[in-house]
Amino acid sequence: MTQTIETKRYADYLAAARSVSPMVEAEAQAGRDAGAVTQKVVDSLLDADLAWLLVPAEWGGAVTGATTGETSIATFLDVIEEISRADASAGWSLMAINLVNGLSSSLLPEEGAKEIAGSRGLPGGHAEPRGKAIDVGDGYRVSGSWQFNSGSNFANWTASGCLVFDEAGNPLPAEQPEWIYALTPSENVTLKGGWHVGGMQGTASVDYEITDVYIPKKHVVSITAPKLHRFEPVYRVGYFGRVFAGHSACALGLIKHALEEIVRLVDNKRRLGYDGPLGESELFRYEFASHEAQYQAARAFVRQAYIGVEERLRVQDEPSAADQARMEQAAAWLHQVGKEIVGWAASWAGSATVRRPSVLGSIVDDLDVMLNHLYVDRSHLTNAGGPLAAAWRDGTVDQPISS
Repeated sequence: MTQTIETKRYADYLAAARSVSPMVEAEAQAGRDAGAVTQKVVDSLLDADLAWLLVPAEWGGAVTGATTGETSIATFLDVIEEISRADASAGWSLMAINLVNGLSSSLLPEEGAKEIAGSRGLPGGHAEPRGKAIDVGDGYRVSGSWQFNSGSNFANWTASGCLVFDEAGNPLPAEQPEWIYALTPSENVTLKGGWHVGGMQGTASVDYEITDVYIPKKHVVSITAPKLHRFEPVYRVGYFGRVFAGHSACALGLIKHALEEIVRLVDNKRRLGYDGPLGESELFRYEFASHEAQYQAARAFVRQAYIGVEERLRVQDEPSAADQARMEQAAAWLHQVGKEIVGWAASWAGSATVRRPSVLGSIVDDLDVMLNHLYVDRSHLTNAGGPLAAAWRDGTVDQPISS
């Protein structure tokens, strides 16, 4: 543990991700067939220390006081992008575990945080308040049913969104019940299956139930009134800022893989109306240059959005309204760009997309599932528009970092 804490930095984590990604890619179809990433993939990701990117370094994670250019959010972004490029399901599952570890590290009391994130925990779950938590003084009795438990095949803790009531069934507080996120060992959870989908099959995002399980308050986060217990910049980015970053990283990996795959396919693909392989046609080369530029611009914008916020938080207390809007905007906009790029690649691949198994066909399906997620809905562009317009009006948009 001491060796890990003293030596692991951004470059080490990214090198570890790149070292396992060929195997992750080779196992992708097996994960799709099984409905969960394979144990070989899980073991490799954990052996590479990639599930604790948002955990403090003193507890064996990646969050440090690193200098500008080696930020915690950059480590998270680039590792998740690399694993998602190899297999979107593996990247997504890893992202989900990391996000709950980051939430546990920063929003649980220290005792509870150390018992979960600080003890090599692998927490998954679902934050929507579909459960009922009965306040019994020093903890809650939790029951409910949830969906989308990504990474459920290897999570050893499960976090579940609940609304709080007293033992008589009255909401607490009376005017609006508190929304909490309660973590319990996964042995207390019943997995129900139900993840029968056209893409992202390997995420094991199954339905699950909890029935009358006691959860102490040291393992509970308030979503209604979150209290920050750690103050490194990546934690002050906020839970939803990190969520937007994670979703963006997964999409970037898929887009990159689509560009890699279409270049490989058109080298020897022929089609009526073209002289020679499609990859040699002027039309393909022109369109590839245009779409590759879209990817490069989108990737640069996304990294600037999230890394810029973390760097600004080294000299300011909390993200501005424009910072919050920029992170929300980046995730939603990137997925729209990704849809265009991946759809373009599929149009050139032709039957190579629809005949299964197909790498590019799976990328199309995976992105379709990602595009249906609440956190990248087009409404987030509407949400972002007001604060960003205000920043343009008052001249504070993208202010330089100053001490």
